[in-house]
Amino acid sequence: MSTVTRTETHASIRPEIRFDTEYLRTMNGYLKVVLVLLGLINIILINASSLTFGYYNFVIGFAWFFTIGMLLLYLFHIPEKFYTLPWLPAELGGICLMTLLYFIASLISVLKPNVLATFAGLFGLITTGVYFFSGFLKFKQWKSGELAQGTLLSRSTTTSTHPNIQTTPSAFPA
Repeated sequence: MSTVTRTETHASIRPEIRFDTEYLRTMNGYLKVVLVLLGLINIILINASSLTFGYYNFVIGFAWFFTIGMLLLYLFHIPEKFYTLPWLPAELGGICLMTLLYFIASLISVLKPNVLATFAGLFGLITTGVYFFSGFLKFKQWKSGELAQGTLLSRSTTTSTHPNIQTTPSAFPA
């Protein structure tokens, strides 16, 4: 006997580009707004200190523009329009990179003998935690087979059993 399993998934998407603030009411949207605000606080703190060193500013700027870019893409439903692209793994990779870079920059900044740089490092560690949590949610979303944006309407699995038909002659009769 051979078993054939077929899975069909139907998605509910609206394939037009539109501005929609409903994304801000989701957990992912909320986290992106928090990350943008924490990034702004980090920029202010590190630039107010006398230790405006390049690596921390680079990391903050890179992460800030990445997060704002992803937020704008989701606000305009770009991932929903191009739902066949691997949005979740790509965003998860970017979030993992931001988490690592922010963690390194924050540790360097915390160890500096400057109060504002230390505060920037502490806010950087908080930002690292928020990026980590956001990455964890993206990982769960990706592993469960969800779309980056839009809704899966149904997922059906059909299993059928057929008699085993041998296509090659066997040297040993059954």
